[in-house]
Amino acid sequence: MECNCREKSLELVGTNLVNARLPRVKMKNTNFHGDNLRNIDFSGADLTGSDFSGADLNGAILKGAKLYDCKFHGSDLSNVEYAGANLQLADLSKSKHFNTEDLDSCDIEGIKLPCKPCASHIKAAEHDEIEECG
Repeated sequence: MECNCREKSLELVGTNLVNARLPRVKMKNTNFHGDNLRNIDFSGADLTGSDFSGADLNGAILKGAKLYDCKFHGSDLSNVEYAGANLQLADLSKSKHFNTEDLDSCDIEGIKLPCKPCASHIKAAEHDEIEECG
């Protein structure tokens, strides 16, 4: 599938792309908000500036993908493979289940990672009093 999206942005909100194979696709500035992207293959894809907020990316393959300035607020990143990905300026600060194992092979300049909760965050979370780290 070749999608050279030249529009300012592409809206795919609420789309089910489970098990889709989209290696090397160019989909810059795409809104994947809340999409089901389980096991999707975006190997080598250019997804610069895309919004994955609330998306289910469990098992996704993002090896070598350009994820520059992407947002992953509330995204499930369980079992994601992202070796060699460009994660410059990506915002993963509010993502779920982010694994840092493959970061050595990634470009991570300016990346925003989830914080490790301190005791006060854990206590506040138990009472649903915290929404974000800061």
